[in-house]
Amino acid sequence: FALIIFVFAFAYSAPAQHLFVTTRSSTTTAVIDTSTNQVVTAILVGDFPVRITTTPNRLKAFVCNGHSASVSVLDTVALTNIATIQVGQGPGGEAVTPDGARLFVVHQQGQHGLGCPVYVIDTATYAVLNLIYLPGN
Repeated sequence: FALIIFVFAFAYSAPAQHLFVTTRSSTTTAVIDTSTNQVVTAILVGDFPVRITTTPNRLKAFVCNGHSASVSVLDTVALTNIATIQVGQGPGGEAVTPDGARLFVVHQQGQHGLGCPVYVIDTATYAVLNLIYLPGN
């Protein structure tokens, strides 16, 4: 039995010396201890995790789940999934503002003829603050 993992995104957590790696075609994000180069755990997230980013202080990570229409929020110290934010189908990338207050989640394709949606999310409350549509599909 061979296991093949395709890595599409990773994020580093400086406080704990961990590397977080999304494993596409799965429902987990692997956590690697960078001092031993060993996988120490796998955190359950949504289906088909495609991208990951962290807050500037690296205490939280956000994982876009391509097939679950959601973003998983990870505590990078406790190594747990602490919340799930519902967004439209097909989230494909994200970025956190330099102050760590907002998360922007862009989708892989347009929806309902309105263009590509970008969700603006408060990183403290996980509330969706705004929905912006970019031109095109």
